[in-house]
Amino acid sequence: MVGELDVDYLMYVSMRPHGSINTDETFKSMDELQELYSSKGITADKQVFPYCAIGGRSGYTWFVLKYLLGYPNVRNYDGSWNQWSRIPDAPVEK
Repeated sequence: MVGELDVDYLMYVSMRPHGSINTDETFKSMDELQELYSSKGITADKQVFPYCAIGGRSGYTWFVLKYLLGYPNVRNYDGSWNQWSRIPDAPVEK
């Protein structure tokens, strides 16, 4: 439970979306994508909320999880830290 959200995994997207693309800007294979995310504990049976600073990178990660890998319980928090940080009583864990 994170704040009032019942989620299994809040995922901070900090780099070029978790290495899910090749150097030629194509997506990695489905097997490579599956391994990439499952190695981080992100699996199709969990509720996943990617977020970042302003929602751009997390939107990309949402697309990969939802539409390429078919994860059913993925929602993008498009407000991300930009929005969350402006809520005075919002819970933050370090």
